[in-house]
Amino acid sequence: SNYDPSEVIATWESNFPDFECFDCWDTELTPVNSATYTVTIVDDFNCTISDTITISVDKTTPVFIANIVDFQAAPEEALVQFNAGPGVQMVESWIILDRWGNIMHRASDFIPNDLSEAWDGMANGSRVLPGVYLYVADIVLITGERRTIAGDITVVR
Repeated sequence: SNYDPSEVIATWESNFPDFECFDCWDTELTPVNSATYTVTIVDDFNCTISDTITISVDKTTPVFIANIVDFQAAPEEALVQFNAGPGVQMVESWIILDRWGNIMHRASDFIPNDLSEAWDGMANGSRVLPGVYLYVADIVLITGERRTIAGDITVVR
């Protein structure tokens, strides 16, 4: 049967240090690390039931940068943008290099998905040649953790 919430006690336990809802019915969680939560419910007849859930947080860095681009395509397709999911708070630096280590594009201290920081295929006032270019980025996650990521971009014509 249904119980009046005033007749039932819910208590929570967690291995997550910032968990704050130890005696509430409804809670919202946005864990940045994997954690286990257990709720125990006791009614006014002292009947007890417990349930446990483990929430696993995917630690994959949510960054999406095109790996092939044609800078002669339509203008909206002729940019390489630093795209990231909500887990990335800030891009401290993003550098694109040619195969000799020359800097083709540099941007720093920006919010991901900012189109104004995208690379348009220009370097030193000229279009870059087709080829493979390396990028390296230092990012800050919403957890405060810093990561360095790297990849390549192939420029075609």
